[in-house]
Amino acid sequence: IARDPDFIVAVAPPGSAAAWLADWRRFTHLRAVQNNRLIEFEDWRLSRLGPSALGGTEALCRALESRRGIQR
Repeated sequence: IARDPDFIVAVAPPGSAAAWLADWRRFTHLRAVQNNRLIEFEDWRLSRLGPSALGGTEALCRALESRRGIQR
């Protein structure tokens, strides 16, 4: 909290991320909350490290880029 993150990402099991992020909304002084940069990321590929983690990492990067307004 002291580092005032630009983004908060909830890497969570399917159906859990929204609830995890709801807890963060009470910290209204954080940039991530003020700028609505709370990202639900429920991609199973990051829950098990292996070859599929590369695709999961790419998907996470796309999610971050979309919130920053970067288009590829």
